Amino acid sequence: MDNMKQTAQAVCDGYTKWEIEAVMKPRAENCTHHLGPRSLGRPPRDNQQYRKYFSSVQSLFHDFQIEVGDSVFDVDQKKAALHVFGSASSPVGKYEQEYSFFLEFNEDGTKVVRMEEMIDSTNLAKFFGRLHDYVEKGGGEGEAWVSAVKAAHKESSG
Repeated sequence: MDNMKQTAQAVCDGYTKWEIEAVMKPRAENCTHHLGPRSLGRPPRDNQQYRKYFSSVQSLFHDFQIEVGDSVFDVDQKKAALHVFGSASSPVGKYEQEYSFFLEFNEDGTKVVRMEEMIDSTNLAKFFGRLHDYVEKGGGEGEAWVSAVKAAHKESSG
C-alpha cells in the first residue's frame, strides 16, 4: 500500500508543480487518461495524447495547487480513489475545481496504468467561457495562448 500511496501523492504533486514531466512521471508507458463525466464526450488519451492536451492548457493557469480531501486505497484491486480540490490563478480570476481521481496501479503500485478524472463540468464550462470572453475582447498572452483558450473552451462545452 505504501507504493500506491506514494504514487498517488506523486500524481497530485505533479499537478501542483504544473510541469509536464512531473505530471507524466507517475504514469506507466501504457497509461490511459479518461476525463469525465461522459457527457463531455472526451475520448480516452494515451500518454502522448495527454501530453499534447496538457501542454495546450498549461499556460492558462498559474500557481496551481492541489489539496486531497479524502482517499481510499484497495491493495487487492490495485486501485485508489481520491477526492481532490484544485485552484489556480488565471487572467479572469481564481480557478477552482473539484475532482475525483480514480487510479489503477501496476502490480507493485509504483505506476498508474489508468486514471479516470471526474470534474465539475458545469464549473469548467463557465470558467472557460469567461476565458473565451476575455480573449474575444482582446485579452491574452499571444496567439498560441489565444488558440489554447479557444480550443479549451470548445472542449469544455462538450
